[in-house]
Amino acid sequence: MERGPFTLADERALLLTFAIGAIVSKNSGGEATYAKIIAAREMGVPVVMIQRPHMPVGDQVADVEQAYLWVEQRLTPG
Repeated sequence: MERGPFTLADERALLLTFAIGAIVSKNSGGEATYAKIIAAREMGVPVVMIQRPHMPVGDQVADVEQAYLWVEQRLTPG
């Protein structure tokens, strides 16, 4: 089994070989997998893009020591 990123020609061949009827892809914002989107559009294959959910706001620490203290504060009763 091969690993991407694949060329546009490879993506076209994959779509044809396996008679792909639709593509569902996450919107990672990168260029590495964009060839499959281009190939699908050229061939009239529907593309559904899934947007990543927004990350909830939470506590942040800058280093391991602060992380340890954060955990300790939450585990200590009182």
